[in-house]
Amino acid sequence: MRVQCLSCLGVYNDVLLDGVRYFHACPPVHLRHVQRAGTDLDVPLDQVHPTDLLRGFRAGVALDVPAAAVLASDLLLGDSFIERPSTRDENVPSTREQDTWRMKAIGLGVQPAP
Repeated sequence: MRVQCLSCLGVYNDVLLDGVRYFHACPPVHLRHVQRAGTDLDVPLDQVHPTDLLRGFRAGVALDVPAAAVLASDLLLGDSFIERPSTRDENVPSTREQDTWRMKAIGLGVQPAP
């Protein structure tokens, strides 16, 4: 069955085409270090504004560049990753028999995929 994780909104099949069960684990949240209105912030990628300044290197030269002007070849500094709030991890905690049907973290659950 195709399902959607309510924690990270990822969509996946709970059983793969070869019949093997898939155990989903939410990815961490990718934070980008920005300067917004003179304040240093760490914000999720989807909340970066086009006018936020990003610190990095372009062709070996240090620079602060607006997010809208970043090139794929730019090396950005200050990114970090944090565990997603209410993360879901369907992997089993151990190979012990009592853990066979337990999961590490249920998160916000799943629903049938749209």
